[in-house]
Amino acid sequence: MSTTAKDNRILLIVYINIVLYATCFQLQRPLEPYLVAKLNTENSAEEYARLQSFFSFVQTIGSLITGYFLDKYSAKAGFILTFVSSALSYYLLSISTSINILYLSKIPTVFQSGFLCAQLSVSQLTADGTDRVAALGRLTMCYTIGMVLGPALGGFLGASGDYYFGAKLSAIGSLVSVLLTCLMPTHSNNNSSSGSSSSGSGGSGGSDLTGKTGQPASTGDAVARILRVLSLVWLLLSTKVVSGVANAMAQSALPLILKDEYKFRESDMGYFMSLMSAVNAVINGAFLGPIVAYLGGNLSRVVSLALFFSAALYGVQALFVFPSVVAITDSLFGFNSGGLHAFILTNFAITVYQFILSTTLTSESTGRVLDSEKGTLLGMEHSLFAAARIVAPYTGIALLKYGGASLVSLASAAVYAGMLGTWEIYKPQLHATKIALRPPGERKER
Repeated sequence: MSTTAKDNRILLIVYINIVLYATCFQLQRPLEPYLVAKLNTENSAEEYARLQSFFSFVQTIGSLITGYFLDKYSAKAGFILTFVSSALSYYLLSISTSINILYLSKIPTVFQSGFLCAQLSVSQLTADGTDRVAALGRLTMCYTIGMVLGPALGGFLGASGDYYFGAKLSAIGSLVSVLLTCLMPTHSNNNSSSGSSSSGSGGSGGSDLTGKTGQPASTGDAVARILRVLSLVWLLLSTKVVSGVANAMAQSALPLILKDEYKFRESDMGYFMSLMSAVNAVINGAFLGPIVAYLGGNLSRVVSLALFFSAALYGVQALFVFPSVVAITDSLFGFNSGGLHAFILTNFAITVYQFILSTTLTSESTGRVLDSEKGTLLGMEHSLFAAARIVAPYTGIALLKYGGASLVSLASAAVYAGMLGTWEIYKPQLHATKIALRPPGERKER
């Protein structure tokens, strides 16, 4: 399947919207621990963990709803719903003068699924395999551009002590995205390589980014649809969810480690998060496609390598931020960093492999389902990913309080190592499952 000029216009608007969407979201990220501390000075760490868990709970429910909504309607409708909900959330955040209002601002995020909508659009407009991996890599690059701009700008604005101005800007930015989405041209995708519905499979002729999608006869209701998708992608989904637990533990503890142990200010936090995102923007946008091509399009090998290096790097981080090791390295090199340099460098490397893993798993899973099931698949993926983050923030912060940054990193390494072992055991079934479980007429080998 090749993209047309109209498809490329759609993709351009999607990419622009994702940059704006990520920038608006990331404006708040470096400031949230400081805002929570301002509103609840006694138990700010525990309150921050509760807030992250509440947000993940809302997203768990919302992603499932949004995924089904996208299959019933369209990616364009999903974008509009996402950006209107985002604007409402940011408005409430801009007036959050109490913890209760701060929690209330998270409720509209039940429909905040911009990246899910973008993944669906890209998966419907690109061919299965290396082309889709490259396109998803570019999409991730667009998101990470927003992750570069947002934290730096948010940290800069918050350095004055005003933690609300960025939220006002984000509300305006979300409304701009609504207008951009309305400019998306109509596209009817009748030839998706990964399973656009055909007469042979009981479908209704493919999917439409701005109209209703086809309904395959074998998945006429939500439960049957979910069970069918799970039968095809259970290993891919479980890999993403379990690795998400490790990521969520580390990421929940990260702002507190930087804020409390390394005494980062608001602007320091923003610049650090932006720099990490800049590295990932380059890796995913410029190198992910060539990396996969160099490995012969063998996505399962890419996943294995990403899991291995994530586990290894977390293990290295756990060692080099351990207090006694920190004392030795500081003495040898003649500085008093408290392990900050090792912590930052390993974080940079870890996030690169996390993005490679996430992008590759999404590309592989969307290549295994019908076009009319992709919204459900991506909704399940985002929902399960959010569900993993309900308990993980409590776990990460509890580990931090009990054993410091080293214990958080060690626990994350153990999760990745366990997932690597599981992946190696079950990955030979991936090819057989792809061929055996798809309907007749859709059994097309990669």
